[in-house]
Amino acid sequence: MDESQDILTVTGRQELAAKSWAPTLMPQVGSQAVADSQNQTQLAEAERADRGQTTEIKQVGAKAFVLRDGVWTDTLYNPDAMRPEGLRFGSATYYRLLSEHPEWGRYLSVSNRLVVVLDGTAYRIGPDQEESVHAPSQPVLEPSSPWEQFWRWFLKVTGRL
Repeated sequence: MDESQDILTVTGRQELAAKSWAPTLMPQVGSQAVADSQNQTQLAEAERADRGQTTEIKQVGAKAFVLRDGVWTDTLYNPDAMRPEGLRFGSATYYRLLSEHPEWGRYLSVSNRLVVVLDGTAYRIGPDQEESVHAPSQPVLEPSSPWEQFWRWFLKVTGRL
């Protein structure tokens, strides 16, 4: 066991590191040097991000959305495995789903052009989107008792509805 170097001191560790990790520099010349230089240039360029392309991302709660062709798309959406339900932004069906699932509101507020996965179902939402989600046969009734009206008002004011 060679204990001639004192690695328990800062100076000793620095000296040992300098000796152990010092690169061996060999002058390179000829075709091998040119090939190595070309490889290093290709690697350096490959690691560089394309500055012309930027990806816009929105984080809402536990979901992340990426802007693709003017549509905010949920990162959980897999176009190969999912067929989204069409939903027109601002339609009666849109508001019915929102009243049935008020917790979806924060996701639906991302944009009026959106693909979102909610409860395992993908929805494509847009102002000119053809609907494949059907409206209810009966209109959604407003609360009738004063208590129900107060409770709905309270939920709206507190942001829970």
